[in-house]
Amino acid sequence: CRHHCGQNSSSIALSNKCTAVSGCITGLVGYLKHSDEDIVCMAAQAIQFLSVNRNNRPKILRHSAVVPNLTALVTSTNSKVRDFASASLSNLNAYVRKQRTHA
Repeated sequence: CRHHCGQNSSSIALSNKCTAVSGCITGLVGYLKHSDEDIVCMAAQAIQFLSVNRNNRPKILRHSAVVPNLTALVTSTNSKVRDFASASLSNLNAYVRKQRTHA
């Protein structure tokens, strides 16, 4: 992220490998708290990519740590990390709002 997270092919490959969303979210959530800012950025970007797909949102939300960790990143000093975290939370919130209106 400090250098080129938005264009990092590793993060794209990471998100493409996560076809088993539930299985990969656990690892990605762990990386959201990593000491290396680039790794945090790639994990946040991968979660954002996954959260774009509406079918992935309930699977992502099953992981209780994902929302608190993304929320903490909204105040990151890194603008890319903030943007990915905010976009992910927005996508996930859209799912929650929709579930509440159909309940």
